[in-house]
Amino acid sequence: DRAIEFTVRVEPARARWRVAARIPIASLLARHPRSDGAEWRGAFCRYDYDAAGQFCLSSTAALTRPDFHRSSEWSRLSIPGGFPAGPPF
Repeated sequence: DRAIEFTVRVEPARARWRVAARIPIASLLARHPRSDGAEWRGAFCRYDYDAAGQFCLSSTAALTRPDFHRSSEWSRLSIPGGFPAGPPF
């Protein structure tokens, strides 16, 4: 299994952070076979402290409390028509 590759850029002046991730689809499909219209849940989350030592939590999911493990609140991820035929990315 290959690991997820990612880079993060924090933009404090704009109160924003960005992440670019490469997810090894082949590893996911080995555990969860392809299916047309499959829908998964996922979230990109960040846990950090600011310069003053204050706790900072942010997520792409609309979490109702500061807990990344609340998978029922993660965003829905889907690929219209299912995963492409042929070798995964």
